Amino acid sequence: MEVRVDNEVIELSGRKLNEIKKLYQQWHTSNRQQPAIIECLCRGRYKKNNPKLHVMKSKTGKYVLRNNPNNQENGLEHDFTCTLAIDGFHNLAHHHGIKIDDEQNIECRMNFKKKKASNKSRLSSDPNKSRQKSGSSITFGNSSLHTLFYTLLQQQRFHQYRPRNRREVVKYLYASACRTTVNKEQLKSMIFIANQGFNVGYRQKLLIGWGSKEATFDRDESHNFLVKIPLFNLDNHEEFIDYVRVPDWKYKEALDSCRIHVKQGYWVIWRDYEHKDDRFLKVEKVIFVPAESDSKIPVESSYEEAMIQYLVKKRRHFLKPLIGNVTNMFLDERPDMVLYDTNPQTIIEVAGMKNKDGYQKKLKQKADVYQKRGYRYLEWDGAESIETLFNK
Repeated sequence: MEVRVDNEVIELSGRKLNEIKKLYQQWHTSNRQQPAIIECLCRGRYKKNNPKLHVMKSKTGKYVLRNNPNNQENGLEHDFTCTLAIDGFHNLAHHHGIKIDDEQNIECRMNFKKKKASNKSRLSSDPNKSRQKSGSSITFGNSSLHTLFYTLLQQQRFHQYRPRNRREVVKYLYASACRTTVNKEQLKSMIFIANQGFNVGYRQKLLIGWGSKEATFDRDESHNFLVKIPLFNLDNHEEFIDYVRVPDWKYKEALDSCRIHVKQGYWVIWRDYEHKDDRFLKVEKVIFVPAESDSKIPVESSYEEAMIQYLVKKRRHFLKPLIGNVTNMFLDERPDMVLYDTNPQTIIEVAGMKNKDGYQKKLKQKADVYQKRGYRYLEWDGAESIETLFNK
């Protein structure tokens, strides 16, 4: 998240909690002769009339960044994926069992025991394909692990690519983990994020590493039913960190649920105790999240991977939501991308299903709605080169 305070641009994403607390305290009116002028730059640094913010001190003494009450009245809207958007992705995450409070703390429960799951509470494996509302904070199965992982990234706005910013996904994931509680346990104490100098521990429940779904994996020498998945450094994909052993059928299940033709991405593994008195954690769920390797942004098709590769190569400033969409429209569709370095901003629709019934009509509707809202609209189906698309 990026803000402008008294004309100085400050990046908050990835910072330690103590750093953010000190900044909020400095910006609070009680510590200044003049109120700080704070703007949210979720729509880009060069956009005029950005939403205004202020720091409020809660009853417990915590400093919290809040929207000015007259933002909506003055037409100052946040980007839909912004953590401060009133009706933004936080609401969608809540429908999938992820609670995010006013202080940006994340809370959820994870339970993969099928006997406790009902058909009504079972959600799609992709949080963008289901908008079913649920009053419960409990989600089950593949959906909850995808949604938690996407939330950890999107909460730090890692889905936004700025050419000059370093893509340190380890730092961003840990920053989110410090604000996250899963099953009433602090995530920072039970997460393994593959990076230099660390190995998978016996008590770490959430394991995240870089890898390939097409690599040939060895089996455990002592237990032939276990597959050894190599986890590579999230910030240096060439550096091997450690193996994690998972049951063969859970590994195959992860591959079967990911039919996207993208080789590289994140291995995300959830482990837990089967019984309260158990000494060792049991692998409960394994998922593979395809991603573009330079930006490390998760993708939903090889076309999206190609588009992001092009935008990164051309050093473009863009955003690709993981939960929700670039606006409050078309939330039941795959997320679009938006270019922030054009005037007006450009919506990019990566259209890979043109033969699907009703899809052409939906694309026409999208183009009309976005253009009426003042966006430029581009549509790419892979038939022509991306260079040709942008030269039109």
